[in-house]
Amino acid sequence: MQRSYREPKHRHRVFGILYLSAESARELRRVLVGKLGVPDHAVKPNLHLTVYESRRRLEGLEPFSKHVRIEVQSNDLRFMAVAPGGENPRPELDPASRPLALRIRRASAAYSEIQQCRSQFLALETPEVLSGRSPSGPRRSAFGSHHYQPHITVCSRDHGLTGDLRPYGEILRTSLRSVRFNRLVCRVHDNSGII
Repeated sequence: MQRSYREPKHRHRVFGILYLSAESARELRRVLVGKLGVPDHAVKPNLHLTVYESRRRLEGLEPFSKHVRIEVQSNDLRFMAVAPGGENPRPELDPASRPLALRIRRASAAYSEIQQCRSQFLALETPEVLSGRSPSGPRRSAFGSHHYQPHITVCSRDHGLTGDLRPYGEILRTSLRSVRFNRLVCRVHDNSGII
């Protein structure tokens, strides 16, 4: 009897990504470099928010790119160190040794719009895809970090900001009105590259 070959599921990755508009990315860079003193090279390119990530193929999902219009007011942005639990200041977590991100508060009017983008992917998590894992939800991910926190990673480790991040956040919020996302992209990778 011939054995059927089944391709390993872990060779596939799916990403749902919200990209900042070019104008918002420029404005954010201007504030980070000009107002906060972040070195230009430390600001991440292609600023985005990952709404979904899976290490399994989602049946019926094809790569896509579509226009969206989601605006996050600056009052709803908070700096965080990119680390488990990095949204809360902790003495043992030195922001100077971590990449920095801007997290979006759950109270933000844009939070539900981000969750709507995320729900397109969550609906495709079948029991076979999950392989015994609990399904993803608004605040939980089946793959990768279990706690889902919408954020934009804005700086690499050599950003130069030290100590308490709250004063930097206050400067950012007074210098920037909002950030706008204008594109939702689905990327599907297999073991040979992007599909």
